[in-house]
Amino acid sequence: MSDERHNWRFVVLGANTPWVYALAEALAHEHSATAIGVYDWRTYYRNKVAWPNRPTPNRLDRRIWLFPPGFLGCFYSLFSRIMARRLRRTLAQAAGGVPECTWLIAPYPWLAPPQIPGDFPNLIYYNLDDYAIYRPERAAEIRRQEARTIERSRLVSCLALQQVRHFQSRPGVRPEAIRHFPLGVTAELLAPLAGVRIEADTVAYVGNLGDRVDWRLVFEVAKSLPEVRFSFAGGLEEMTGSGDRADWLDWRSTAFRLPNVRHQPMVPQEQVGKYYWSAAINWIPYDAEHPFNIASCPTKIMDGLASGRPLLSTAVSECLLYPDHIRIFRSASEAGELIQQTTKSLVQGQWNKRRLAQLQFVREHVWSKRAELLVEWLRDLAQPWIHE
Repeated sequence: MSDERHNWRFVVLGANTPWVYALAEALAHEHSATAIGVYDWRTYYRNKVAWPNRPTPNRLDRRIWLFPPGFLGCFYSLFSRIMARRLRRTLAQAAGGVPECTWLIAPYPWLAPPQIPGDFPNLIYYNLDDYAIYRPERAAEIRRQEARTIERSRLVSCLALQQVRHFQSRPGVRPEAIRHFPLGVTAELLAPLAGVRIEADTVAYVGNLGDRVDWRLVFEVAKSLPEVRFSFAGGLEEMTGSGDRADWLDWRSTAFRLPNVRHQPMVPQEQVGKYYWSAAINWIPYDAEHPFNIASCPTKIMDGLASGRPLLSTAVSECLLYPDHIRIFRSASEAGELIQQTTKSLVQGQWNKRRLAQLQFVREHVWSKRAELLVEWLRDLAQPWIHE
């Protein structure tokens, strides 16, 4: 066992998002890993789903499981059994005769534990969000699925510290097995040292344009700084996440009508880095009281810091963890003052020292480092579990 535990095998079930896939990819540089995307075929073909367009590690096996629409809804009882059979075969193949060294990473409680063999010992629940917010009408069911998943898991890794605290407060859990595992960043998003054209007097945001953003604040800040251009990249689908601001769409429309606010469609993933790099300042103007923002780890934290550009944010819980690198504002007036101060520091060349420290910090949070940390945890924790 002492030799084998340095060569874990990983199966990542539900590698549907760039950050779940990125973890599987990073693990595959040193260990065998299988990334499984799970979709209904209508979503898969309509959205033209594809794996990231970058070199694939030799030890990474990528698979797509397609099911009819409704396989997680009205047909769940049927297709969960089909998924369970597929998963048993996949785990057996991955184990290669050493099942105690095989780890299943499951980011969604509705994909685990019903599909996991009863005797499988090594489940990692990779919590991304407060999932009950996704489907309020199914919140109670999702909570039950999550409770069973946590009970079965050897390790619960949470993107957001808020979720760690929430899970650790539950009776009967082992607090040491619930850990904070914030998002990493892909190495290609790290700012190049030269050759990037920066647009002066720009403040940029890329991502969700739904009610997670405090659009009234955006309007007030942009209106108070007519000399600054505010750029937003993202789709205009009316996405919500249980926020309590019913007028957010009106405020978004009002903000987008300002002459110094521009909107463009969602930036393709391979161009996100250039979008961040070219902005004078990046920001996260989220509603800090929005339930989704409280329990999430915005991708914009590490992606924005990796740009080497200043990053400003409202007092989002996860952003408060990085006071040395993220400048926080709590009102529109504070945001305006901070943008002006930051612009001045850029013009006067005072940002260079902070930029180097920021990039050094981010290099410790690339996905390869996140994978190393996860493996380190498993080496520390797995041995006593295996011999229980």
